[in-house]
Amino acid sequence: MPQFSDLPRAILLSISHVSGETYRDIEDDELKAELVRRGLEPSASTLFGAMRALRGAGLVECEFVGGGIAFIRLAPDGRKEVEGWPASPGALSANDVQALLDVLVARSEDPDVPEPERGKARAAASALKDLGINVTAEVIAAWLRRLGVG
Repeated sequence: MPQFSDLPRAILLSISHVSGETYRDIEDDELKAELVRRGLEPSASTLFGAMRALRGAGLVECEFVGGGIAFIRLAPDGRKEVEGWPASPGALSANDVQALLDVLVARSEDPDVPEPERGKARAAASALKDLGINVTAEVIAAWLRRLGVG
């Protein structure tokens, strides 16, 4: 049975992932499916309570309707919490790191790329996934600062 001590952060990350770059509103069934994908299956009452707390903290915007949750989106403070948004000009965001990861994965699967390079792309993508989006962004930002770029 999973522990739910990290449920609020998982909810924020799930909303961010499902809403994508369009920042669209999502529905509770989409949120629940993403939480399951992340290995969490909170009861309806636990999810409802967590969403109320997140809304009260100004991290999410949503409507509670008929026992469900609708029009779910991250508030600006929620985006700042999980995506580093709004980022200062030129700063790395979680979306930037995800874009880098997507490019590496695509390169690792591209049959037109020679196998040695595909293998290196797979290894790099795996390393970034293991580090996590936020840690990877911090490492890249530190490296850029050291180079005098960031």
